[in-house]
Amino acid sequence: MENSTISSKKKIMEIAFNLFSSQGYAATSVRQIASTAEVNISSIGYYFGGKEGLYREVIKSQLKIFTDLLSDKISKEKNIKKRIKFFAETLVDSLMGTPSILRIITRELVNDEPEISYLSGDMISNFTGIFSSFFQDIDTPRPDNIDTNSGIFDIFMLLAPVYFYFIARQLIDNTILIDDNEIKLFREKLILETYERGLKILEKLNKSK
Repeated sequence: MENSTISSKKKIMEIAFNLFSSQGYAATSVRQIASTAEVNISSIGYYFGGKEGLYREVIKSQLKIFTDLLSDKISKEKNIKKRIKFFAETLVDSLMGTPSILRIITRELVNDEPEISYLSGDMISNFTGIFSSFFQDIDTPRPDNIDTNSGIFDIFMLLAPVYFYFIARQLIDNTILIDDNEIKLFREKLILETYERGLKILEKLNKSK
C-alpha cells in the first residue's frame, strides 16, 4: 500500500510539473492533472491539499534534486574554486536538462499572482543555503563580512547565460541544424562563463575583508 501511495504521488507530481511548465499555473486544472495521471481527482486534495499545495510540492521537489546533487559534490571538495566549478556544471546541466523549470521561473518573474509566487521564495531560500555551505570546511580562510543578500543576487546573475540558451534554443532548433558536438561545445562555454562569474563573486568577497 505504501509503495502504491508513493507511486501515485510521484506520478501526479511528474504530470503536474509538465502541465504547469507547458500551460502555466492558471491554465492547469486539478481535473486535467488527475485525468492525465489517471488518478481520482480527490487524491490531489488528499496528498497535497489542493492545486496550490501540489504546485509548491512540485517546486520544492525540483529544487531539492538540484540542491542534493550539488551538496553531495561540494561536501567532498575543500577547494573553493573547485566548488564553484561544480556549481557551474551542476547548474548548467540541471537547467539545460530540465528546461521545464526555466519556463516556470520565467512565468513567476513576469507574473505577480501571489498564489504562484512560491518558486522565487523557495529559490532564494535554497540558494541562501547553498551560498552559506560554500564557505564551510574550505582549505582557505573564510571571507569576512559576507553579504548574503548581495551573494544571492550574484548567484541569480549566473542564471543569465542559461536563460539565454533557453530563450534562443527554440528559435535555433527551428532554423538551424545543430549536431551533438555543437551542443557539447555550447554547454562547455556556458559552464566556463558561469564559472568565471563565480570566481568574480569570490574575488569581490575577498576584497571586502
